[in-house]
Amino acid sequence: DASASGTALVIMAMAQQLMQMRPSKGSSMSFRRRRLLSRTCASSSSSSSSSSSSSLKNWSSIQLALKNKYRVSDVDASDLPALVSSGKVTLVDVRPPNEYAEWHNPSSVNIATAKPRKNLLKRSIGYFIGIKGGLKEENEEFEQEAATYLPNKNAPVVCVCMKGGSLEPSNLKTNIDPTDSPSLRAAYRLCELGYTNVRHVEGGLPLAIESGLDFSQGTWGELLTKARNVSPLLGAVRLAMYSRMLPDPSTAPGFVGQAVVFAAVGLYFKNDQFKVFVDELLAQYGIAV
Repeated sequence: DASASGTALVIMAMAQQLMQMRPSKGSSMSFRRRRLLSRTCASSSSSSSSSSSSSLKNWSSIQLALKNKYRVSDVDASDLPALVSSGKVTLVDVRPPNEYAEWHNPSSVNIATAKPRKNLLKRSIGYFIGIKGGLKEENEEFEQEAATYLPNKNAPVVCVCMKGGSLEPSNLKTNIDPTDSPSLRAAYRLCELGYTNVRHVEGGLPLAIESGLDFSQGTWGELLTKARNVSPLLGAVRLAMYSRMLPDPSTAPGFVGQAVVFAAVGLYFKNDQFKVFVDELLAQYGIAV
């Protein structure tokens, strides 16, 4: 997830900044603590880099297969509301179950590409780098859920996620390919399972909702739908939905982790020196803010 990777790097930047700060009189940071913090940052950076390069390699082959082998096509986000209302397609929302439960289209089905890790400790670690719902793992029940919700493999299916992605390769040389997306990966998995009429939404849920897609179902769906009709609240509603910032206290560390993320973001915009430091660090990873 690009936003999660960016947030992780911001947290790493904070850690490195703290390491370089000179302790005030009467206080000191032990050599052991500084060395541990340094190793943590180096390990996170190495893990992020290797994961990104592996993901890029896999994604290029998936993208090629989607376009040339399976002939998957795009659905413009502005056309999705009418298409869903016609009842001629099944809309597959591939977001994690915890995000889907907050708000979704009434006629959609949820077949997630990834779910929160079953190991509570590993899942909770994700909160501290700003990943909503904690660290995720591949949905091992994807095939079973597809068989349940999509029994007819020849019926038209449209996959949608928050990002959208693209079938056209990107010329940008970054660690995170902007064309990669959960909806396209879900489309690929469905094609591999034998589904013959699969499409995906280019532009993702944000553009589809701005074009009139109903999202009134779920814990927050009805309230968010009403709030969007109040002009002064529109910006706040968009931020809460599209930035995945709705309250999610599923595990206690979530409060602490999200507080750290908000503090980092606040410091980024308030402190010019810290902002320059973070921008330079992100630039090393090919991420432009």
